[in-house]
Amino acid sequence: MFSVRDIGLAEMLPEARRREAARVLLQKADLGPSGVALAVHELTGDRVLADVAMRIDMFRRLGMQSRVQDLVDEAADRRAAVLYGDAPRWRRLIQNAERALERPTRPRGEVLGNSRDKS
Repeated sequence: MFSVRDIGLAEMLPEARRREAARVLLQKADLGPSGVALAVHELTGDRVLADVAMRIDMFRRLGMQSRVQDLVDEAADRRAAVLYGDAPRWRRLIQNAERALERPTRPRGEVLGNSRDKS
């Protein structure tokens, strides 16, 4: 199984290979805090965020949600800088998702300017 996975990775460009490796790590049910840190580092290239993610995972496992929230709040500016400042693609994806969430939803089957019930 591992050699098959590596064949697929070998065919990818380095950036895609890093993302795929992080995805595989994050899908592991028994992934520990250091694995979370490695995945975050692979995705962001930021060692500080990787360290914060590791600490968050450690406290989360111990049920210390207040401490987790402290770390999430403390890292907010760093996350924004990495996700928005250094990666315009992330900013566009997040903005598109936010716009999609703000759109009013239509009942199923209704088309713009039309509705199924025209009584």
